[in-house]
Amino acid sequence: MSAARKPVSVLVTGATGLVGSHVVAHLAELGHRVTALVRPTSDTRALEPLAGTGRIRIARAELDDRAALLAAMAGADVVVHAAGMVDPLGRADEIRAVNVEGTRACLEAAEASGVTQFVHISSLSVITGQRDQFGVDERAPIRHCGETYADSKADAEILVMRERPGQRLYVTALRPGFIYGPGERAWLPRLVESLAAGRVALVDGGTKETNVIFVGNLCRAVALSLLNPRAYGQAFNLTDGQRVTKKELFDAVADGLGLPRPTRVVPARAARLVCEAVSTVAPFLPLATRRKLARFSRAAFRLVGVNQGFAIGKAERGLGYVDRIPFAEGMRRTLASHRDGPAAPPAVAGRPPNRFPLDGVRSGAAAFLVDYGQRHAHPVNAGLHVIGVPMAVAGVVQICRKRVVSGASLFAGGYLLQYLGHRAQGNEVGEVILIRSLWRRLSGRGR
Repeated sequence: MSAARKPVSVLVTGATGLVGSHVVAHLAELGHRVTALVRPTSDTRALEPLAGTGRIRIARAELDDRAALLAAMAGADVVVHAAGMVDPLGRADEIRAVNVEGTRACLEAAEASGVTQFVHISSLSVITGQRDQFGVDERAPIRHCGETYADSKADAEILVMRERPGQRLYVTALRPGFIYGPGERAWLPRLVESLAAGRVALVDGGTKETNVIFVGNLCRAVALSLLNPRAYGQAFNLTDGQRVTKKELFDAVADGLGLPRPTRVVPARAARLVCEAVSTVAPFLPLATRRKLARFSRAAFRLVGVNQGFAIGKAERGLGYVDRIPFAEGMRRTLASHRDGPAAPPAVAGRPPNRFPLDGVRSGAAAFLVDYGQRHAHPVNAGLHVIGVPMAVAGVVQICRKRVVSGASLFAGGYLLQYLGHRAQGNEVGEVILIRSLWRRLSGRGR
């Protein structure tokens, strides 16, 4: 069954999320007594079939409601803390309120309730940073990288694993990598949309390793850690245990859904520059806009541009984490679920409609100003131009000072931001239209 030789009482937080919902179902299948903790406003329709059979119990509580947490945890042997906020461009205070303070509240409630073990679902991002990693194991120190989500998970794990005098609560941190599985809705729909529209680019050819883990494998690691003395006070890196490159990940999704494989290649330096710029301005934009820009976040760059090589030998030895579902099978199940799920968003069919159309370059200063304003009226486009134009100008200045490499990088990054802004708005770059119009006039084609 698991490290626990008899059924135990387990409370799982975040039970409607990808990880939490799968953990609830897996532990119930193993015969454990499971309480699924959800927010009062959560949609629990996916959990109700299990609850209807008596295999799980659904409890509702906000993470900052101590009384409700204590009531839900009464009689629990283990708390699996899977609740978290994953918003790559979210506001720092909102993310920390859930990922750090929510973890603190659950930890304190678990200790007050007499729970034996607290299993914290952490993340490999706590030891990744923004630099290439090769075969990194648990001896690597937790590091802050400036990415809000990753830093919040780092602080949460530090909080959980910190020694407390007289502590009677055993703690375990499980660090999954990039999670995929049936029901995934955080990154897969955006990737599918981008693949269909031909917007996916391979950073440095996509040859770097990614740290993927099938949610079913993570569930097995959770089960193996329950009341397992070898897991007490320990952190474990978790992946599928296979070397999967960025290109292999994207190709697997494309092939499984009948979409074209990505072939466009961009240099890592340019991609990083764009992601840094977008991540700086995005927290000040509306939620809907942030979601559109998620593929240009620091977390997105970590996925596509950083080598994520991690060793899982400690989990194999300490937890017996050896019977794993291979990447190919896990991805097959994931894509089958995606195909059978809700219809793809309208943007998958092609580029979004041009909300601010422009037919050619109009004559006259007034018309030009109106036209320019329309072409840059979208808040994402305007924001990226506020950053991109000064960057491009600074690049030209650097080139004039014979700093060609840095100048070219700045200019390319600035112009790329402007291009992405126009893509977000759904229209063509104004400079391209202007150059095309002038060329037609000079060549006589526009007469």
